[in-house]
Amino acid sequence: MCLATARSARREKEVGIRKISGAFKTDLIRQFMSESFVLVIISFVFAVGLVYLFLPLLNEISGKEINFALLNKWHILISACLVTIITGLFSGSYPALYLSSLKPASLFRGKSLSGRKSGFNLRKLLVTVQYLFTIVLLFVSLVLFKQMNFISKKDLGFNYDNVVSLNLPGGIDHFEAVKNELLIHHNVISVTQGIRPSLRDQGHSAHNIDWEGKEADFKLGFDWLAVSYDYDKTFGMILKQGRFFSKEHPEDTSNYVLNETAVKAMNLKDPIGKKFTFNKTEGKIIGIVEDFHFSSLRKKISPLFLTFSKYFGMSVKIRAENQDETIKHLTAVWEKFEPEEPFQYSFFDENIKKMYGNERKTEMLMKYFAFLTVVIFFMGLFGLIGYVSQQRTKEIGIRKVLGASTSNITSMIFRDFMKLLLIASVFSFPAGYYIGARWLENFAYRINIGAGIFIIIFIFIFSFSFAMVLFQTVRVALLNPSDTLRYE
Repeated sequence: MCLATARSARREKEVGIRKISGAFKTDLIRQFMSESFVLVIISFVFAVGLVYLFLPLLNEISGKEINFALLNKWHILISACLVTIITGLFSGSYPALYLSSLKPASLFRGKSLSGRKSGFNLRKLLVTVQYLFTIVLLFVSLVLFKQMNFISKKDLGFNYDNVVSLNLPGGIDHFEAVKNELLIHHNVISVTQGIRPSLRDQGHSAHNIDWEGKEADFKLGFDWLAVSYDYDKTFGMILKQGRFFSKEHPEDTSNYVLNETAVKAMNLKDPIGKKFTFNKTEGKIIGIVEDFHFSSLRKKISPLFLTFSKYFGMSVKIRAENQDETIKHLTAVWEKFEPEEPFQYSFFDENIKKMYGNERKTEMLMKYFAFLTVVIFFMGLFGLIGYVSQQRTKEIGIRKVLGASTSNITSMIFRDFMKLLLIASVFSFPAGYYIGARWLENFAYRINIGAGIFIIIFIFIFSFSFAMVLFQTVRVALLNPSDTLRYE
């Protein structure tokens, strides 16, 4: 519609001549709408081809299995036809309805569309709306990118690098035998059992909790993890007080280790040695670990206690070098003890990435859509600026004759687009902030949407718009005024 309204000024005399020649208003509307639909139908054919080419990429990014055979379904075909019809109607409606209503007498007296001054200019409105949607999409994409970058660099309070996760069937003796065999290899640092941290949005809620010094009416929600010996060593946890579960202390099978948040919430000044009961199993608090994210960053760190268990999954800490050789050793040990079970493993850092899979897919899709939006918008803007520059060729020639410089002419034309950019920014930044803030509410730990994001996007849009105006304006301004004003 932007380009159509820009081109329509060139067709005013054509409309006048056709009306004088006997054309009716309906004939002109039919002509303009037909031209619009021809372009839209050609675009639709190319669009179907692009969908076919890029559908595998979309499936890879989104994790879906969308089949091109969907076009055989009637409701999709009807939807595509409706989109085509609506696009054709919108893109051709303004020149068709407005130009067909112009009177020939006014056109030939010099009262052209291009010279009409009005408080409402459809073309300016459309450019402003395009600016608005482009800024909002870029803003939200940048918020998603910064949040996912924040997640990837966030210190989780434990070290998950080079930790291999295994699911080991069998009991206590079985695990100890496997553990001892694995530790023979020089690249295996430690082996433990237990519920792995940071793989769930929700922790394991615990009830029937009591401790020494607790007030009768005091209630506190806990999460818990069942762990085994060397759990702290395998995941690089930091002890703030006391010690971790140890084979040297057989009574540790009924003792507990708490995190810092639990100690603060329990109002315990000297927690080590205090009695702690979970499900009527009484023990003592033997250690305090530094807070770590045992669930995803969508959830705040809550009070947590670690209880002893020799079951659940197995985690193996290995060295970074020669990992292929180490995995072969793990495979050989597995096949020795579990020959009927297939050996399956995963690196813990990969599991954490999968936990935020939906967010990463959304981020990737937003990047592609933002890129396409920017490309389409600036292509349209480039063409529109070119038409505006051509329409004002004679004006530019006169200004040059009167002494105006190229920079004066550029700033004159760019000023109009700058006003539209400023108006769009006033509305788009609050809208982008609202959408970005609502999405960030899914995370307890998130970035702050500062002024830097606004500034980056504004400078980006401003720079590209100015470059396009400069290119098109300089091209016209370099023309010899004697050529542009020859027939005036």
